[in-house]
Amino acid sequence: MEDALRASEERQRALAAEARANEALYRTLTETSPDAIIVMDREASIIIANRRAVDLYGCASAEELVGRDTITFIAPEERERALAEWHKVLEQGSILHVDLTLVRQEGPRVPIEVSASAITDHSGQPAGLICVARDVSERKRTQEALQQAHDELELRVQERTAELAQANLDLQQEISEHRRTEEQLRQAQKMEAIGRLAGGVAHDLQSAHRDQWLWPDHVAAPIAR
Repeated sequence: MEDALRASEERQRALAAEARANEALYRTLTETSPDAIIVMDREASIIIANRRAVDLYGCASAEELVGRDTITFIAPEERERALAEWHKVLEQGSILHVDLTLVRQEGPRVPIEVSASAITDHSGQPAGLICVARDVSERKRTQEALQQAHDELELRVQERTAELAQANLDLQQEISEHRRTEEQLRQAQKMEAIGRLAGGVAHDLQSAHRDQWLWPDHVAAPIAR
């Protein structure tokens, strides 16, 4: 009996030592993580927060975060969506790369990307969540800069396209005007030629009549007939 009791105590001590080692490893991993890591219960109250989470949430220490409702740190206009994602984790087990806006305790709002997984109890039921939040301010600025550059380029392309379309329209109008001028010139030349022809015919007729009156009667008579 004593041997069994002693063996049981040794196992308990071994398990306790293993638990302490695992806890130390967990804390080392969380405290050295570049991302904010928080653990919450089923009611979204913060239980554990690493150093990066304290900084990201704009607090002075982890104690300021523990017991707080994490949803209150989300921008009011996004809280309904955040709650929907929260329930999705409890129902489905996890979410990945959800964009939200963090309202810091001190400082400006921060865009964050959130991934979370459910923590289950011994019966397999969700007992809480572990959440990883990443500051994506730099990525957002880069995306906005790229979008602005894209919009400016698109605007320049539209302006240039409009300029080319107008230039083409002007050219077409100039060509049409040139063709109308050529046609008017041809008509004028044609009318001038007709005028010269008519003038020549009239001159010839006048000459013929004049000659008829000047010729002797014995010569003009056959012509008159």
